[in-house]
Amino acid sequence: MIYLNAVWIAIDIEFNKADMVLQAESPFLIMEIVFTLYFSGELFVRFMSYEKRREAVRDSWFIFDLLLVVMMLLETWLIPLTAFIIEGGFTARSQDDGANISRSASVLRIARILRVFRTARIIRVARYMPELMILVKGCLAQ
Repeated sequence: MIYLNAVWIAIDIEFNKADMVLQAESPFLIMEIVFTLYFSGELFVRFMSYEKRREAVRDSWFIFDLLLVVMMLLETWLIPLTAFIIEGGFTARSQDDGANISRSASVLRIARILRVFRTARIIRVARYMPELMILVKGCLAQ
């Protein structure tokens, strides 16, 4: 799912011309919501799997994933809501404030590619399975 998300981010960057997620066309919005729900659910299940919840704070991969999910939630929900309030609504500020918030959302979208680094731990596990490494090396040799 991580690689699928990385591919989708590349597609999103190339073809989505909207400044923010909530302004995008429906396929982009739907996929963003699907990925946000999936990774949030995964993080929740991982959190609940700890016998002592304090152990989650000591797990550096959990903290890394938590930061990525928080950035995803900020980009998908909080920043667009803030931009809507600033641009359209309750205050009389200029349109430039909303544009700055839109640019911040684009930076968060690119930062989500860091999620691919999560797969680095698979390499550590693969060292303990020599058969798997033989298969991977065989596939790459062709």
